[in-house]
Amino acid sequence: MSLVVEFLPLEADTAAVIVGWVHSAEELALVAGPTLSWPLTTAQLLATIDGAQREARVLVLDGVPVGFGTLRRHDGSVRLGWILVDPGRRGEGWGRRLLEQLIVEADHLYGPLRLTLGVFAHNQPAVQLYRSLGFSEEPPVPIDFADYPWQKIEMERVITDQP
Repeated sequence: MSLVVEFLPLEADTAAVIVGWVHSAEELALVAGPTLSWPLTTAQLLATIDGAQREARVLVLDGVPVGFGTLRRHDGSVRLGWILVDPGRRGEGWGRRLLEQLIVEADHLYGPLRLTLGVFAHNQPAVQLYRSLGFSEEPPVPIDFADYPWQKIEMERVITDQP
């Protein structure tokens, strides 16, 4: 039996599933920084995506969402954000698959460009994934919001026409 994997635009019913993956204010901050507020609701997620003109995509396995992320034009580049994998599916490679699809989608929508993202330094699984996908990083910078004294790392990858 083969698995059907799809990469689809976010819809309201799927957004409700994704909201259910976030169980605390700290988890939300780790994914979205100060952009979203706790408690996260489907309406807030959809309104923030629309308001910021983000392209939201969902990685779906056999009709069930397993990953979510966004793309947004920002300062002459494309910002990847809100990268989130179903907690029950973490460690299975879906984060990599999601990022690979987001990179392809960014190239398709915007052509050769510079991709950027931000990640908190203590989220080492994410940092390692981004490095393995060719993202380079700047030194961590302290950031303090919502009483989380974390360090943020900015990362980038340039997509060219060259293979």
